[in-house]
Amino acid sequence: MQVAASFLRIQYPAHYRLAHISNRFLSKNTQPTPRITRCATVSSARTPSPRPGLPGAQLFPLQEHPAHALADRGRRVLRRRNRARNGGSATYSTAGLAVGSHAITAQYIGDGNFSDSTSPVVSQTVGQAGTTTSVAASPSSSVYGQSVTFTATIGVVTPGAGTPTGSVTFMDGSTTLGTGTLNSTGAASFTISALAVGSHAITAVYGGDGNFTTSSSNAASQIVNQASPTGSVEFFDGTTPIGTTPLSGSTAAVSTAALTAGTHSITAQYRGDGNFSSSTSSPATVPVRRASTTTNLSSSASTSVFGQSVTFTATIGVVAPGAGVPTGSVTFKDGSTTLGTGTLNSNGQATFATTTLAVGSHTITAVYGGDPNFSGSTSAALAQTVSKDGSTAAITSSASPSVLNQSVSFTVKVSAAAPGSGTPTGTVQFRIDGSKFGSAVALAGGSATSTSISTLKLGNHTITASYSGDGNFTASTAPSFTQVVSKDNTTTKLVATVNPSVYGQSISFTASVAAVAPGTGTPTGTVTFFDGSTTLKTVTLTAGAATYSTTKLVTGQHTITALYNGSSTFAISTSAVLTQTVNRDHTSTVVTTSADPSIFGQSVTFTATVKAASPGSGTPTGSVTFMDGSTALGSATLRVCSISPEKGLACQVLRYQTPTFGIDSQTIANIAEPGSAITIRTGPSPSRIQSWMVDLTGRTLSRSLRP
Repeated sequence: MQVAASFLRIQYPAHYRLAHISNRFLSKNTQPTPRITRCATVSSARTPSPRPGLPGAQLFPLQEHPAHALADRGRRVLRRRNRARNGGSATYSTAGLAVGSHAITAQYIGDGNFSDSTSPVVSQTVGQAGTTTSVAASPSSSVYGQSVTFTATIGVVTPGAGTPTGSVTFMDGSTTLGTGTLNSTGAASFTISALAVGSHAITAVYGGDGNFTTSSSNAASQIVNQASPTGSVEFFDGTTPIGTTPLSGSTAAVSTAALTAGTHSITAQYRGDGNFSSSTSSPATVPVRRASTTTNLSSSASTSVFGQSVTFTATIGVVAPGAGVPTGSVTFKDGSTTLGTGTLNSNGQATFATTTLAVGSHTITAVYGGDPNFSGSTSAALAQTVSKDGSTAAITSSASPSVLNQSVSFTVKVSAAAPGSGTPTGTVQFRIDGSKFGSAVALAGGSATSTSISTLKLGNHTITASYSGDGNFTASTAPSFTQVVSKDNTTTKLVATVNPSVYGQSISFTASVAAVAPGTGTPTGTVTFFDGSTTLKTVTLTAGAATYSTTKLVTGQHTITALYNGSSTFAISTSAVLTQTVNRDHTSTVVTTSADPSIFGQSVTFTATVKAASPGSGTPTGSVTFMDGSTALGSATLRVCSISPEKGLACQVLRYQTPTFGIDSQTIANIAEPGSAITIRTGPSPSRIQSWMVDLTGRTLSRSLRP
């Protein structure tokens, strides 16, 4: 053990109690040595030193002492004081002596009363400290290839102390596994993953160092079990992958039903893991024969009607231990007659639908033809019963409603009743108002049409039809149909002889009434002519036409219509509006004089006669202005007497007045009907009465004077 410095000071108090200081040696190494305690006894052989102060002893560096090496190993001085015991004794303890022999002396340095002295050499032998070794494994039980760590712990046997250094050798029996260096806690580890499968006696041998002896541990049992590979195995059919399965223990298995019939070369490829490399098995030859099948047949409706859609379903099963889904097709048969085929789907089912099974009993079978992996099979017979289907009938008319005398026929459509289908055959008997109409009519394409009839009377008629049925369809009666026979429709057209016309011009309006197809015949009855809402006249049709003539339309526009009033067989109709324009008529004026020549102061009467111009008629009214050159002489009101078949004679009085000759006035008396006598009074106080008779033949007036 190396010490930086070693000093000892011993002081004696007046009462001779000794205090001692123990040197503590600081070492660069911490390897412990047994603690050595030495006692130095100093005896007084003379009178105490006159040196003032307390007596004592001082330890100084020993340059030539056998223990001088202690001073060379450090400069740090540790002091321990202790009360002096037994007079002049001092002790010093240390655990820092190195292994080997040491010459120990005690040197008293004296004090004021005592001189220095040195003890004889004491030989101190320091031996190596004993050790113990223990070993532990983690884990204590492992599998082949697993990493295991062995840890050796070195203990120091009392009274030794310190921490051993050096290395530890790990042994498997007599075989060295490896070594580990001790750390600061006195432990060393060694890790290995190459222990063989089996039981191993593991020991740890500590080789010792300068301060500590060697030691060996007891054997620790380490059991290494067989290691199981991990990972997965992929199976192949030739070069075709079958599936990949993880290892369970050291075994992997795969199940498949996908091997086709034939011979297969199966291999298994282990992919390896962190401890085991990959490998591939030798091929295994696996023969696979076709799996047997069963065929089960079912019907969507084992009892059906004619024309009903029936679906037969064949389900192909696989007989154990076979597995998978058969492919191919199934042939459906009615006895020995092939109905059709169906292709198997992904569920191993095939279907066939038909609507053509005849009425009666049928024996249906399904025959599976097999495929490369599955053998064929035939179902048990399935009984299928087909009955007659019901029927429905409906009546339509070629024209409904129809009009009188129109030709009408009736059609019956006979259909299969759901869920059946097909086209019924047979005959249909029509009836009108309960009575047979013609003979039974054969169906063609499910329809039958009666003969035509045009003699139905006005009103409603009940039409029925009975279907006889046939080998596939039952008889039925159509719901009754109501045929409505109406009056013939008509159209009325209106024309005028002249448009526009002038006032007083004779205009004839003609209305032509005709039957609208399919109606026939010539309408009879009357037509009423209207001017707006004003009735002009009602005229009887002659050969489908009626004419109204008039000269009385006043100037302006007239909305003329003709209304056919209908009859027992023809319907009412109204013409479109005819706009009749009546313009003012042209006139001619002639002036005559009552005295020509006349003399100054003589009363002269000028008479202006105003007439309507052809084709107009009637008598103009109003006033006339008489002119002398450009000088107006005066004016007079026209006196009008006119004759018409409707209103007879109408007279108005003209008043003529001149500023020179006074007034001559005549006033209208009355208006008479044709063929009657009228009385005209003249003057404000008539002195006589004139009687006028209307002559309708010549449209003239005959006058007879009476008092």
